[in-house]
Amino acid sequence: MKHNLLSLLVVAMLLSSCSQLYNFVQVLEAQSSSVKSEDGRLVYEDENCTIYYALWSEGGKATFAIYNKTDEMLIVDPSKSFFIKNGIAQDYFSGEPVIAIPSHAQRIMSESPLMEGLLLDCDLDRYPAEKASISYDETNSPLRFTNYITYHIGNSTQEKVIENKFYIAKVTNYAEPYSRTFVERGKRPCQNMTSDDSENYKDTYPTKVYDMVYVFDRSNRFYFEYHKWSKRKLYKTDGKKYYFNEAYNGYTTAGSNEEADYKQRLLNPFAKPE
Repeated sequence: MKHNLLSLLVVAMLLSSCSQLYNFVQVLEAQSSSVKSEDGRLVYEDENCTIYYALWSEGGKATFAIYNKTDEMLIVDPSKSFFIKNGIAQDYFSGEPVIAIPSHAQRIMSESPLMEGLLLDCDLDRYPAEKASISYDETNSPLRFTNYITYHIGNSTQEKVIENKFYIAKVTNYAEPYSRTFVERGKRPCQNMTSDDSENYKDTYPTKVYDMVYVFDRSNRFYFEYHKWSKRKLYKTDGKKYYFNEAYNGYTTAGSNEEADYKQRLLNPFAKPE
């Protein structure tokens, strides 16, 4: 056992000395004709309830919250409610006779990951220099899934059916530096990026502080992270680096006078700047 562990360590050292680790992220975009994007999330609404979807995670999840808009109890029938993935229906709720949601309250439901691994396609570059994409329609999409919910209100016997259909419309593989960008704190106020994000607070920083944001809308997307060791240069970078700083819960750039001044102030907060 010790010999095997030592061998693995030696191999890892050799790889690290001869190759570079390149990081990539695959982002999958879902579309639906019955669900709209609103305030950074997917939303469906009828006269009785609102459903909020949250797909963003590693592998994606069919997670959603049902909000009861009425003044009565909303009752979901689990025997007639399903998560349907590529034509295969799966029960959402096992062992429960009914799912009751009180008036003006919500209940969160969560399902297994939408996909187990990377989507591979001969026409999609797996290790792009910057990014590579491929698009699908409802007829040839590699993943189609449906949220099928049957419910009634209070003592009413009239059933309502919600059928929200989704399909993967686009897949993009990003070289890691091109999946995100950095925005100076205070340049985008009221975006809920950090608790310190305001124009007034920005001027008190001894150096510029940046927030990391993705280059795409996350409301209807999910992702996979993957890596590759290679001796070749697989993707381009602009050479600019950002370092996370716990003092401001944000990122700073290195190699500037502002950065040197910032480090000096950390060592002696009362020192006068040179």
